[in-house]
Amino acid sequence: GGGGTSGNRGGDGGGGGGSLVIASSGAIAITGSISANGGKGANGEGANPSGGGGGGSGGSIRLLANTLSGNGTLSALGGTGGSGWSSAWGGAGSVGRIRIEAVTLLRTGPTTPPPSIGYPNAVNPTNISTLKITSIGGVSVPAIPKGTFGDPDVILPFNIRNPVTVTVSATNIPVGQTVTIALLPSGGTGSSATGTLSGTDTASTADVALNISSAYPSLITATVTYELSAMNIKDFYIAGEKVERVRVAANLGGKSSVTYITATGREIPAEL
Repeated sequence: GGGGTSGNRGGDGGGGGGSLVIASSGAIAITGSISANGGKGANGEGANPSGGGGGGSGGSIRLLANTLSGNGTLSALGGTGGSGWSSAWGGAGSVGRIRIEAVTLLRTGPTTPPPSIGYPNAVNPTNISTLKITSIGGVSVPAIPKGTFGDPDVILPFNIRNPVTVTVSATNIPVGQTVTIALLPSGGTGSSATGTLSGTDTASTADVALNISSAYPSLITATVTYELSAMNIKDFYIAGEKVERVRVAANLGGKSSVTYITATGREIPAEL
């Protein structure tokens, strides 16, 4: 907002333009106008002298879509200053910011101030996928595992025999997907095994039989990769590339990590 003036009923400052975001997985067509203009500063009133209020700053407009078209007006102007009563007029507010992010940009209409333009950034689905190792050989994994060789999160009974059951839980991953459990010992050769998620798409589990080294401490990880279409999620793009698959990983030493894999094979980590 703009600054007001004091004494002798000076004018109040104008309001700021506010912030507006419109995001679409399909297209946006601007046929009218979108404005986030700052408000005008109030005029000075009453006794002499009384200055005018400052105009409010322009706000922000951000549009994200696969295709953006239409030549309607986009405006984020600063408000004008109010007039003074035998005193100074208020200053005008600064312009705001306009950001356009689209894979296909067909718009050529007026935009004030000029926009910055780029490809859409990642828009994570509301129900992000997670994968977690919950137990190994019947021993529960800590809620916040450290994942270090020197201070193990899980100590198995001395008389346990291979193969050892590793249990994982998943959320928002299609059932029937293959989970890969990998073991990396501090010495010797690693190993891996696979299992299948069962339950529902919103909550599923898998038990995987894995041979675990009894001579060395080991790190165990779980990963699953699925086609985006399996979750009935509409097409979306990152940095101008269509996302086809999602890889979810659970690590002893951190929370789930999600990586988007595009049609060209590019891997882009999601920000969780």
